[in-house]
Formats: sequence, C-alpha cells, structure tokens
Amino acid sequence: MALLDGLVHCYTPSLGPTGYRLIDRGPRRDNGDFTNLPASSWIGGRHGRWCLDFAGTNNAVVASCGNIPGTTRRTVSIWWRAQVVIGAFVQRVAFGSGPLVFTQVFQISLLNNGAITGATVTQNGDSFTVNAGNDNVWHNVVVINNDQSWVMYIDGVLVGSKSMSTTHVSGEATIGGQPSSYGGTGSPWLGQIGEAAIFNRELTQAEIVEIYRRGDGAIGRMLTGQSSRKSRLSQSMAAGGATPWLYARRRSQIIGSGGIT
Repeated sequence: MALLDGLVHCYTPSLGPTGYRLIDRGPRRDNGDFTNLPASSWIGGRHGRWCLDFAGTNNAVVASCGNIPGTTRRTVSIWWRAQVVIGAFVQRVAFGSGPLVFTQVFQISLLNNGAITGATVTQNGDSFTVNAGNDNVWHNVVVINNDQSWVMYIDGVLVGSKSMSTTHVSGEATIGGQPSSYGGTGSPWLGQIGEAAIFNRELTQAEIVEIYRRGDGAIGRMLTGQSSRKSRLSQSMAAGGATPWLYARRRSQIIGSGGIT
C-alpha cells in the first residue's frame, strides 16, 4: 500500500506562505481559513522551512480544515514545536475537532500541570498522556484510532496506547485550538505547527517511521511532485541544466561521423 492511500487532507505550511488560507494539498481540497491569525504568523521554521506560529490566544487558529472522517479507522499526523510553560495547568490544543468537553471527535493536546505533562489524546472524557513533546523541539506526533483502540507515536516510536469509548462521527477540524465560535474553552496552542495530515485508514509503523525520516512537509512534497528525482532532472534539462553523461555520449555518437572514441 502506498503512503498516500487513504489520505483525506494535508496541510503543509512548509511549502510556503499562502496568505490568510492554509491550502489543503490532499484530494479533498478543503482549504483552512485563518481566524484571528495574522499573515505574519508565517515564519521560518526547521531547516529554513515555513511553519505557522500560534501566540497561545483563543481564536488564533486555522479553522474549517475539512472533516476528520467518522470511520472506525483513522490516523492524524502532525508536526509541532511547543513552547514550554512551567507551573500552572496549561492545555494547548494542537489539533482538534468537535466540542472540547466530553465528546471530542478527535483531539491531540499538550498538558503541563506538574503531575501530568506531555502529549495527550482525549475522547469522551477519557484520555491518556505520554510524557514527551513539550521540550521546545520539533516533533512528529501520530495518533491512530481503530474502533476503541488509540495508539500514539512520537518521532516514529510507539509511546502509548489505550482503549477508550469512542464516538466514530465526522467532525470539522481546526488547527491550533478551537475558536470560541466552535465552543472553544480558552486552551489554544502556544508554539509552531507544521504539516498536518488526516487519513481514513491506519498507517503502519513502517509508514510512520518513513514520515518522520523524511521530515516536516514530506507528504505535501510528495503530493506536489517536489520529492521526485525524475521530476527535478526533467526540470533541470528543460532549463538548460547539465545533460546526463550517457545521454551526451549517445548524442555525440549519432551526430558524429564515427564510433565513440
């Protein structure tokens, strides 16, 4: 199975700023709209790539990012860099859909209240937390839901799982938190967010490792052909770039009067 099979949405800031919209590179083409998030939120991220910077204020989100599928098998992959906050309880939603209280369709958060710190998945009032991802460093967080089972990977490594009562319904997604118009409770993301991708199937461990290995924006680059060596070579030739050695030899043989010397 190809990695792009089952892809529903893909939002890839690293491909470049697009003003007040976050382009959906996936097949649904359901672009996200900024809600109180200025165009200046596009900043240079990891390895010089672009990302979105969230100030930790309610309503500063990318809203209407399509629907998370209501199937019994689904996956969300997201790249984030969280700014560490020490002390009081802090909940910063990286990706979520549905109401924030008790009936989340799909939500990935970061908690910091001293006793419970790390990446969290919440569903119907239940949750599990992994002590990771809140160190001001870029991470890839992947969450898989299969019926009642929830599994989390961070940077390609399986870090936690739990069986939770799950509502398999479709819900409109937001990135960076939930705006107050969607029932947000003032728990926005504080930090940067890179590529977010939604699948209507379970990704394999090998696929998750591959996403992490390729880095932030890998899925978007695949969708736009930027990861194709053949495509880059063709563009180089069309622009007058270096001609491959074997092709040059064959051309000289055809044009010349004799064999290759």
